[in-house]
Amino acid sequence: AAKAGESFRNGGSEVGAVLPSGAAGVAAGAEPSAVEASLAQVLATVSRASAVVDKVDGDLARDAALARSVLSGLQTTGHGLLTHAGRGLTSVDRLAANVGVPSGTIVRVIDERPDPKSISLALDRAALEARKSGSAIVFGHSRPETVQSFFQWVFSGAAAQVDLAPVSAVITAPPS
Repeated sequence: AAKAGESFRNGGSEVGAVLPSGAAGVAAGAEPSAVEASLAQVLATVSRASAVVDKVDGDLARDAALARSVLSGLQTTGHGLLTHAGRGLTSVDRLAANVGVPSGTIVRVIDERPDPKSISLALDRAALEARKSGSAIVFGHSRPETVQSFFQWVFSGAAAQVDLAPVSAVITAPPS
């Protein structure tokens, strides 16, 4: 993860560090000290990450106490936080705003089905969402087929009706 993150950052891309979950990571009911240690380890591994990302099936959106522990750590580090839409009842974005941590919600994982047609369709849907609401954050893995499909979509002209921006620009922008 560290080498891949460094390579992408050196290439001009932003990188998010995905939070581990379960016994080895950030999980519901974890003690704040354990959350702090896990967060420190993740950010040391992916040292040039601009944000941390909850796993698709992570616990942050379902556990306000856990979210507060992670946000406490992020207040110190200055990193942003990304969670996934439709994953629980906790408004992590509101909690983050209350403590001054930039945050956003990922509306779509573009490579849940890692074939080019599905990735292109996911990007088309995210672009529609962005035009409707003003922005849309998507997540893709650093797999060759994802990167290639993304650039094919961009260069096909499909991205012409939206402005592509790094996630840090979206999560730090004032509300529209």
